[in-house]
Amino acid sequence: KLTGGFGDIRLGSVSGPVSTLKHTAPNVGFRHEGGDTNNYIQVPTNATASASTNLAESGDAVKIVYISPVVAGGLRLGLGYTPSTVNADTSPLLTGAAADEQVYEGSVSYEAKMGSSDIKLDVAMEHASGTSNDSHRGYRAGLNVTAGGITVGGGVAKKDHQNTAKSNTTN
Repeated sequence: KLTGGFGDIRLGSVSGPVSTLKHTAPNVGFRHEGGDTNNYIQVPTNATASASTNLAESGDAVKIVYISPVVAGGLRLGLGYTPSTVNADTSPLLTGAAADEQVYEGSVSYEAKMGSSDIKLDVAMEHASGTSNDSHRGYRAGLNVTAGGITVGGGVAKKDHQNTAKSNTTN
């Protein structure tokens, strides 16, 4: 990680900007992110998607990430590129295998304090390009508002497969 007045440049097996700059519902009682929601929120039987608003196709695969410094009173930008999701901590940056999936990520986050209240929000996108089954585009947004020690928040996500043969199917 290189940090300076220019922001952060992160190289290696790190989280992408969509994960780093996201804002989700506050955790109360059970964990909302990362899949546990499927135990509490019923996903319709004709969909194989998760109830999570997490977009993290790149996972901890080797990547390059840029996160800007905070500007304009709380605004940050994050960009990321993962050349291959099949690489691991010890593998080369790009494996060259036919199953390689490239991921492009972008996120804009805003955090501000207004007196004793806080507002945090983000808007993000992810584009994965690989085999026809792995190519998709995803969008997410999240908001948290804290006032008087009470936080209210939530998030929404949408994932669209780029393979037109998957339209109107469970995938």
